[in-house]
Amino acid sequence: MHVDATDGESLWVGAVGVSHNSMFNGLAALRAKAAAAFISSSDDVPRPHTHLRPSADAPPDPAMGAGALRIDLRTGTVSTQLLQYAQLASISWSHGIGGKLFMGSPWDDGILVCPAA
Repeated sequence: MHVDATDGESLWVGAVGVSHNSMFNGLAALRAKAAAAFISSSDDVPRPHTHLRPSADAPPDPAMGAGALRIDLRTGTVSTQLLQYAQLASISWSHGIGGKLFMGSPWDDGILVCPAA
């Protein structure tokens, strides 16, 4: 979570799962794939994001809808700033700066930067 310094009245959060099933099916798949990798690996288990992608350039499988939410602290209104399925396996944080949305995931390397809507 991040309080927007430009107005001090907005809270930015990352959101995972557009439904209970979407989120928990994705986490169950991650757990199963990580367990299989651990059992079959003689080396260290690979980073979690490698369990969720068939290849480095493939989208996450299963796709877990995740995105950026902005909460107006004055009114309590929650607005979805972006919802995606193909770039990050999930989103744990987000922030809007200078007309762009920045998002990060605990399961992926790097960050996703998109134009703000």
